Amino acid sequence: MDLNINYTFNDKLREKLESSEDVTEYLKRLSDQLEEVKEPKTRIRVLGQIGFYQRILNLLCESEETLNEALVIIEQFKLDYNYWIPIGIKLAHTYQWQRKFIKSESMLNDIIERCEKIELMKQYLHFAYQHIGKIYFDQMKYDLALEQFEQAHKIRNEICDFELIKSAELAIKVTRERIKYFNQFQIIEILNPEEKSKICFDILNYLPNWFGISQAILDYKEGVKLQDFLVIKKDDQALGFISLKEHFPKSSCEIYVMGLQEEYQNKGLGSWLLVNAEDLARDRKYHFLSVKTLSAFRPNQYYDLTRKFYLTNGFKPLEEFKTLWDESNPCLLMIKSLNI
Repeated sequence: MDLNINYTFNDKLREKLESSEDVTEYLKRLSDQLEEVKEPKTRIRVLGQIGFYQRILNLLCESEETLNEALVIIEQFKLDYNYWIPIGIKLAHTYQWQRKFIKSESMLNDIIERCEKIELMKQYLHFAYQHIGKIYFDQMKYDLALEQFEQAHKIRNEICDFELIKSAELAIKVTRERIKYFNQFQIIEILNPEEKSKICFDILNYLPNWFGISQAILDYKEGVKLQDFLVIKKDDQALGFISLKEHFPKSSCEIYVMGLQEEYQNKGLGSWLLVNAEDLARDRKYHFLSVKTLSAFRPNQYYDLTRKFYLTNGFKPLEEFKTLWDESNPCLLMIKSLNI
């Protein structure tokens, strides 16, 4: 082939293409080929390749649609596990990148259950273990991820596939490094109202680029006393916190306020704090988590980072309110489902 469609894995355990341009051209050729392909098994194979590379190019909706088309053909022609398991694993991987973790994990657990019962299907087990590990890895549940990667590694050693062994070893190495790093910190729930208030006040005063209005800090200082409250600490020093406010019982809650000392930002700690808050919200039976932040209608480099943070962690823009706060501070409402 005259195109470079190779990839390596980065420290987030995601494929990194050597040439995005060549893969884009490769997808175009596959799409052209697909128009001529009528034979079901060949069509499924081509759709699987297209869906796989669409995901790596971050064309996630397109990947989901392509792989579901392949599953429809498999069902239509009653094809066996040699077709639906590889496509199912690819689709679960796409759901993982879409942060539809519950859906992705459910698919892979179903595949594992079937593979463990039927001897001929066990050849796919290590793929399923590896991908469930990546789901846990993306949710920052590193101990659980490590268990899955080690199971995949054990099977891959038995079948002596050295490329797959390298992939599992990289996942194990990176996960152990994450475990070592995050073990320096702890996240705990704070129940004492005055302790919540002090932590909030101290942290927000460290963040003038986000919280530059003194009265707003005082309002948050009082407001957090009645809200759910998690703090991240290192050596008993509070580095950041997140507070959740209920809107409707067993329905929805909001990130009332969140802050992390600037020197600890962009190290995964904010996402870890958010993951723990989402788990707390699920424990409270909430289905949706929302957050209000500054809209892009008012240029601000710091809130550009805030919106990017929430988008990266699965939030979607829902509505803008140009006068909710005041005309110079337009509000963007973002929301996330806790059940996908």
